[in-house]
Amino acid sequence: MSSILKALKKLEDEKIAQHEESKRHVSGEILKPQVEKGVNARWLWLLAGASAVVILLLIVALLRKAPSDTTSIKTPPLAAPELSPTPAAMEPLTVKAAEGAPKTTNHLISPVPAKPLNSQTVQTPPPPHNLPGPAEPELPGFKAPEPPRVEAPAPKSLNASAEPALTLNGIAWNRDSADRLAIINGQPARVGEIVAGAVVVEVLQDRARLTRNGKSIELSIGKSSAKE
Repeated sequence: MSSILKALKKLEDEKIAQHEESKRHVSGEILKPQVEKGVNARWLWLLAGASAVVILLLIVALLRKAPSDTTSIKTPPLAAPELSPTPAAMEPLTVKAAEGAPKTTNHLISPVPAKPLNSQTVQTPPPPHNLPGPAEPELPGFKAPEPPRVEAPAPKSLNASAEPALTLNGIAWNRDSADRLAIINGQPARVGEIVAGAVVVEVLQDRARLTRNGKSIELSIGKSSAKE
């Protein structure tokens, strides 16, 4: 029995040892890629920083060269215009008169003044008399028609032109005469009120009575005083 127990204990110890070794192996494999990733990331950062520094140096070098190139360009000197030689002072020419030529003297001749014409000697022709024009031939048995007479229109009476027309547009009738309204020329009026110079005397159901300048006017609905 003791040997069996020892064998079982050895097996358990071996299993425990194998389990621990497998754990160590797995943890090492897990940590390896993380370490490699960290190393790769560092290299990438270093490369990016170095490239940025190189680019900055190139830009600075180009900026420094640009003004030096512009200053190095020299404009060609302008050629001075050639001055033509000044001509020598010319001596004045002297013209000698030919010998033996007759000398002429200029004599001034004053013009003879013209005699003024007398007003009596100049005679203007008389104006022609008014001659009668040719007579128009008369045709026998023909008379020119007389123009038609236009009669002036008769003057209108001042009262008719001064008095405006009255038109009864409607009636608002009520039993009480004080509340009755007559709409004349679009204006509501009660008994005693004045519309277009006419005084409203009475308002009936279908007509109204007015007075103007001592003349009584009776208006029906829809009719005007101008037609009367």
